[in-house]
Amino acid sequence: MKASIETKFAGSSCNDLVTTDDSGTTIISGHFDKRIRFWDTRSDSTSRDIPLQGKVTSLDLSRGEST
Repeated sequence: MKASIETKFAGSSCNDLVTTDDSGTTIISGHFDKRIRFWDTRSDSTSRDIPLQGKVTSLDLSRGEST
């Protein structure tokens, strides 16, 4: 069983999260304020913030290879 070891203030109501690697150092969050935020868990702030046209209700990260 895993436990929470840190809390980050997301800046907006967060609707979904995905991680990009097995180490869990990069987290992508989708928000009600129409933004996707990229987080480096080793830092106190977002590393990238992408504004969109509509609120983000879910995220899906494909780990497959592109051809």
